[in-house]
Amino acid sequence: EALVLARAIGDAATLNAVMATAHATLDGRDRLAEAWVGIQKEALAAAEREDDLEALVGAQLSIVGPLASIGEVAAARSHLEEAERLADGLRLPRVRWNTTRHRAMLALLSGDLDAAERATMEVISIGHTSDLSESLTTSTAGALLFSLRNQQGRIGELAAALEDLVRSQPGAPAWRVALSLALLRTGRAEDAKVQFDWLAADECARVPSDTNFPVTLCGLGIGCLALGADKVTAAAIYDQLLPHAGTFNLASIIVAEPSDLGLAGAAWAAGEHDVAERHLAISVELCERAGARPFLAWTHHEWAYALAEAGRVDEAREHAVVVRAIAEEIGMLGPDGPMPLVRKLLDG
Repeated sequence: EALVLARAIGDAATLNAVMATAHATLDGRDRLAEAWVGIQKEALAAAEREDDLEALVGAQLSIVGPLASIGEVAAARSHLEEAERLADGLRLPRVRWNTTRHRAMLALLSGDLDAAERATMEVISIGHTSDLSESLTTSTAGALLFSLRNQQGRIGELAAALEDLVRSQPGAPAWRVALSLALLRTGRAEDAKVQFDWLAADECARVPSDTNFPVTLCGLGIGCLALGADKVTAAAIYDQLLPHAGTFNLASIIVAEPSDLGLAGAAWAAGEHDVAERHLAISVELCERAGARPFLAWTHHEWAYALAEAGRVDEAREHAVVVRAIAEEIGMLGPDGPMPLVRKLLDG
């Protein structure tokens, strides 16, 4: 109703304010990606009719993540470049902070990890001098650093900080699923299972149905196989994540794993290996179309792991070869990344 009224008024600032509030109240169990792209296109069209350059920059940036989440990365990059061009005329730290964090987002997605690190450090630096709230700048920096260290294979460096966050905010699912992943990648499977079980209990009843719902469920799906989820739990995760198939997850300023990667893990743990491999193939196609090299590597990594666990070692090695090529090319070489499995499969 508020959106209808805002459209009737025709004011870009009002429309953007309503949509910002609406995003926080959306039901994350529903598939939102394409609809959200449509809403952001509407907001951009409204901003183009107004004489407010900062609002126009914001509208250009607001569509970057939604477009990237459905694999339309070239279009997302075009909007980012236009936002950066317009922002040059404003010279406002808060605007440069916003453009830079979106530049970091797309660099992370494509696997340009050196550029992503530079942009992330710039985001942190600008945040200290801007008029933005400390909570916003801190959460943004944390999200970018988590994604960056995960792709570099250095997520273990953040495990202690994530444990502190879970202790201080025990009801926040995003921190728990991030911690579970960090613990799993650093060989602490039993500790990771504690976080997994807390989130997965009673068909994931503790996970709020907000816009972080799909990324949290995807993280649980990825953990299903390695953490030995029972078939009932894995099936519940699969069923709730299924509406988001074919898209990347969008979490704050991060384009996160393809939902099909979580769906594959859940399906495999539920004993549906053919279904799992179909989701892995969908994830590969989405990553290749989007140029998302880190997630392409992780998809082949999860495929190799599942096949190896099933005794199909020769097939697993084929995927490991792909993982090694990507990891060496873009720098996913840290101890908590995909290379330990690759070395185990290919080098004995």
